[in-house]
Amino acid sequence: MAKASFRDTVLGKLTWGRNGWGFTFPLGRDRHGEGTIIASSPEPRPTAECLADVRSYVRWFRRNDGGMFWGHGIELSTDFAGKITGEPEMFG
Repeated sequence: MAKASFRDTVLGKLTWGRNGWGFTFPLGRDRHGEGTIIASSPEPRPTAECLADVRSYVRWFRRNDGGMFWGHGIELSTDFAGKITGEPEMFG
């Protein structure tokens, strides 16, 4: 059975995985970033507002030395409507 997926103009292909919607995005110099929009089920898909926020962060990474985290990640918590509910946390 094929995994659920959809395409986004900035984030590329988002594929349903164990923890939510996973995606990779180019950072330049043959590097890439990885992201996950954490969700408990593939339906409903992330809201337009949630995707717009994630696109903003990806654009920021691309403009500001996207390789600066060296294997670390940033986590943003949202409610079921996609609204950010807390401060970003760095991990890894």
